[in-house]
Amino acid sequence: MDLVFIALFIILSVGTATHATDAPTSAPIDVVFVDFLSRHNSNRHRTARYDDLVLRRGDPFDFNIKFGRLYNKSLDKIRLEFCYGNKPSLQDGSLFYVPVVPDTKLNPNETGWSASVLDIRDAQLNVRVNLPATLPIGLWRLQISTKLSEAKVLQTFNIRDGFYIITNAWSVNDQVYMEDEGLRQEYVLNEMGKIFEGTYYNPRGRIWFYGQFDKSVLPTVIYLLERTQLSISDRANVVKIARAVSAIVNSNDEGGLLVGDWSGKYHEGISPWAWSESPAVFRKYVQSGYRPVKFGQCWVFAGLTTTVLRTLGIPARTISNFMSAHDTDASLTVDKFFSDGNEVTGVNGDSIWNFHCWSDAWMTRDDLPPGYGGWQAVDATPQERSAGRFQLGPASLEAVKRGKVRFAYDVGFVFSEVNANLVRWQPDRYSRLLWRKTLVDWNHMGRKILTKRPGPIDYRTLAYDAVNIVDQYKYPKGTVESMNAYAEAARTGGLQPIYEAMTTRT
Repeated sequence: MDLVFIALFIILSVGTATHATDAPTSAPIDVVFVDFLSRHNSNRHRTARYDDLVLRRGDPFDFNIKFGRLYNKSLDKIRLEFCYGNKPSLQDGSLFYVPVVPDTKLNPNETGWSASVLDIRDAQLNVRVNLPATLPIGLWRLQISTKLSEAKVLQTFNIRDGFYIITNAWSVNDQVYMEDEGLRQEYVLNEMGKIFEGTYYNPRGRIWFYGQFDKSVLPTVIYLLERTQLSISDRANVVKIARAVSAIVNSNDEGGLLVGDWSGKYHEGISPWAWSESPAVFRKYVQSGYRPVKFGQCWVFAGLTTTVLRTLGIPARTISNFMSAHDTDASLTVDKFFSDGNEVTGVNGDSIWNFHCWSDAWMTRDDLPPGYGGWQAVDATPQERSAGRFQLGPASLEAVKRGKVRFAYDVGFVFSEVNANLVRWQPDRYSRLLWRKTLVDWNHMGRKILTKRPGPIDYRTLAYDAVNIVDQYKYPKGTVESMNAYAEAARTGGLQPIYEAMTTRT
């Protein structure tokens, strides 16, 4: 969808009359003006801090329609037409017809489209429309068609101003529904956060301004989502949206938001350590003509991902995994090779980060068995390709905890990040592999997994406002549940022989 298409709307009715008349109703009624009641709706939808009109799906919204003559509810038929994209269609769910029926009241339990008339005053209708909680997120526009009751010919009026629809953590019918109001305030509405870095024994907090309500963010997020070519139905599915978010925040495939660089040479851009907020990255991206911004590392990718998710109404938090494995061959191990006491490089690409950051997003998972909804890992840092793109998640934390590494999406990679065994090898010419394992460390990875505690932020660089959520990702090491989870991961990942070898300690 072109972000400037609003400017191209042709207003079929500009309304030459300045007041209503009681002229004979021989012609369909003209639409002169529509007032979307932005302040009223923004307050109702908890979106007043956005620069544009933003509505949360699953809740009703009100607006006024001004006509060119007195409205006759017996003769005048009004149809609202909600349009999404450049070529709205009834077939693909990007166009919806909603008739305005006088003398009906909106059912508070309504889950589909419906419209009711709240008030009729001469030539003005006050209308309430219920927005289904399954709508595609993005920029919508409204057309209004009118006709006389016995006529077949419609006249249609394009409304100049569009509005955004996002997800709704307050609606029980939305995939992102979150019951606790305190958590909604933290993970949807809070603009300030802290990202933890350093070491597991001495973590430090980096203040981060998510700025999801900044005027540069939402239009840019929608623009980036358009570049993923998500189908209309996928744009209504939070699982697919979150997966797309992990791809568009990095620049590797869709020419997305941020370029990753770990070289230490940043003269062509901005050092990753210099960033402390998300809106600055978005503004630079727009000002450069939508060219990827240089440079970022994991905490910047994670901060931006959390911003994008919260911008779209999806509850999100930024987490830091201390001693984080990068398992390049899906072996559930990080293998280190030594000869004569020196590490041998180039054997494989496995590595361990002192810390690695990503985001968790909250959603239901109807594509998985019951019990695997809730927090889902979403990582935009480009590490390994998934389905041909640098994207990761959403990976159910419950699936990670239980070792369900074949569950969508990328559960196996996240399982290794927090669970992989550190295995040391040394040359052995009598071994079939020419290497012999000398150490298996079961406890090296995932020492702590920190996120900001809901509530007030500590603006110092200390970690007093951190909460360790490692128990949400894995069972305590050495427990039966932990061993069963690792065995399940090895079995379903086709790595049972490796698991059996690992359980034989040397």
